[in-house]
Amino acid sequence: MPGTETLNRVGLDGTGIEQLITGLNDTRGLAVDPAADRLWWTDQFDGTIRRARLDLSLIHISEPTRRNQSSRMPS
Repeated sequence: MPGTETLNRVGLDGTGIEQLITGLNDTRGLAVDPAADRLWWTDQFDGTIRRARLDLSLIHISEPTRRNQSSRMPS
């Protein structure tokens, strides 16, 4: 089931809120790398590392980490 969190951007004065990415679960560790034209973040819920171009034209999701796979209880 997709998450309910979103990644948003807003102007420095607090106006112009814009949703960039939806359906996130437990986002942590957001990093912006303008030199590489990349945005990185992690999803604590599924143990993935995600990246996108700054214009969000390409989003890549890594395989879940072993640590998070083994710590999940079967449903």
